[in-house]
Amino acid sequence: MRYLVFILFFFINIKFLYSNENLDNLKASSEILPNNSIYKVNNDYYFNIKIILEKGWKTYWKNPGDAGLPIQIDWGNLKPNDYEILFPYPKGSLDNGILTIGYENIVNFPVRIKFPNDQEKIKQVITLNYLVCKEICIPVSEKKKININKQNIIKSDEFENAYKKVPKQSFNEYEIHSIKSLGPNKIKASLRSDKKLQIESIFAYSEESNLTVNIFDKSKNIIEIISDVPFDGLTKPIQIAFDNGSAFNEIQFIKKNKKTQSSLIYFYFIAFIGGLILNFMPCVLPVISIKLLSFSSMMNENNKGIRLSSLNVILGIIFSFLFLGLMVIFFKSLGNQLGWGFHFQNKTFLIFITFIIFLFSLNLLGYFELFLPRSLNNKFDNLIANNQKYGEFLSGVFSSLLATPCSAPFLGTAIGFSMLASPLIILSIFFSISVGFAMPYLLCILFPNIIKVIPKPGEWMIKFKFFLGILLLLSTGWLLNILEFNLTFIFILLSFILIFSIFKGKFKKQSALISLTVIFFISILTYLNKSNEKLKWEMFNESKIYDYISNNKIVFLDITADWCITCQVNKITTINTENINKLFLNNEIKILQADWTKKDPEILEFISKFGRYGIPVNIIYSRKFNEGILLPEILSQDILTKELRRVINEN
Repeated sequence: MRYLVFILFFFINIKFLYSNENLDNLKASSEILPNNSIYKVNNDYYFNIKIILEKGWKTYWKNPGDAGLPIQIDWGNLKPNDYEILFPYPKGSLDNGILTIGYENIVNFPVRIKFPNDQEKIKQVITLNYLVCKEICIPVSEKKKININKQNIIKSDEFENAYKKVPKQSFNEYEIHSIKSLGPNKIKASLRSDKKLQIESIFAYSEESNLTVNIFDKSKNIIEIISDVPFDGLTKPIQIAFDNGSAFNEIQFIKKNKKTQSSLIYFYFIAFIGGLILNFMPCVLPVISIKLLSFSSMMNENNKGIRLSSLNVILGIIFSFLFLGLMVIFFKSLGNQLGWGFHFQNKTFLIFITFIIFLFSLNLLGYFELFLPRSLNNKFDNLIANNQKYGEFLSGVFSSLLATPCSAPFLGTAIGFSMLASPLIILSIFFSISVGFAMPYLLCILFPNIIKVIPKPGEWMIKFKFFLGILLLLSTGWLLNILEFNLTFIFILLSFILIFSIFKGKFKKQSALISLTVIFFISILTYLNKSNEKLKWEMFNESKIYDYISNNKIVFLDITADWCITCQVNKITTINTENINKLFLNNEIKILQADWTKKDPEILEFISKFGRYGIPVNIIYSRKFNEGILLPEILSQDILTKELRRVINEN
């Protein structure tokens, strides 16, 4: 509706707009601030668009109401990697039945910007397009010089005041609750808070629809939202901005399609399934030894002992997932976004977990028996025996933390939903995932005789412990690689530890085991060091994707990380195979790669647009599929070939 009104205004006033007399007497002027410097808030850089309006004239918020258009920037050919215009909290007015939402007098729009390709300065001409209205509306298009330098950070009271007026997500304080449909285009919901809440004014925004929001019951904070299009057709978050008298706040939520997502039960179910599938993902490789060790330790116990041991491990798993959920809540309350597996982007965590896993592996390989005095070793064994329940709990903790660097089918959907929900829902979603991941141990509680299928302890147990030690040693190598240790050093260190443990321990005759292990290490080293000479991966840049699309190119995007085992499996089995490489080369497909090994908010923000908060993420783009075709977490050559050929044939 607002676009029709704008077009009508434009044609009515086109003569006024292009009259020389009125061009010299526009009712607004703009300015870009600062000059040859930059503003900085937390880790983000900003400049400011200042618009000065004559008395009685106004310009518009991102949802202008029934008529109007928000401010836009035309960067020409030198568009930065990413930018966002932030809109201060507006005022609404009703004139002749037409609602308009915007600003009068002076308004400052903070613009968050990311510098492209480690560039320190941006100096170019941009075009500001905005609308000013009184009795008539005038489209304004002004060319402005932008000159910002991220090495010269300054402070400005004017900018800081404008930034404070931008509604912030009040993650811990407020949530949209009890959404009730009043028809396809109207919903009623309550705004809930742990604190006393008094709504002074409220506005709504959607990228996909024009929204109107009314306070239905002020005493109970019940609001009514009306959309131009049916709510079931909206796929992106709805933003609710409101003034509580002391601060400007924003809440995001999605009105889900009734057919599949009408209740939380759906998300709890897929979170449970995602956690269950996590047991079978390639990411679980480093924790197989921990799980097998915990099962083997139960073999001599009676049914009661098996149930108690399983319960201890389950508590460790649940504790770990709830701890991760609390970390997400904490960082979101500070305005930061976290992705699935975020702890693997923390060097302190990696060093700690590598040290613990390394000690586990040395113990299983017999090093404690070799190098510790017998009395000390006996004390160590007694300590473990006397504190078995704590050891079982910790095995649940370690298996959870090590199994969560990669996303699993269904898991991404559940995590994506929780990121827009309240703290209570985040914790309940993470709890559902933990229950799914703990299912093997839950089965042991329900059917303890399952453990009895494992043979009785004997000489095979010594070899089995040695095998588990090898698995943990491989996990140590993987973690050292993430910590960017030299691969040759890792290979020599782990091979020496393994071979020494064999010849000094009880495995001198296990030559086949030595050979296979060394070959395995060499294979890993060869894979990690190999370079694909035919394919040249380009660094991820969102603007580059759309440049290629505009030139009718097909783009394949791979978002990966060194700590993501599923990503590496996808490369070995699919992406780096000869058939797929030929498909890339023969069809001149542009291949881009984003490395998320270290924390990168830009990558997280990008994948969150697809409802993903973990990796791997693989997407195919073309002119026809400019929104991108999102591929499943686990790739196969058949899946990738089918989707690529579909895009090639329809491009």
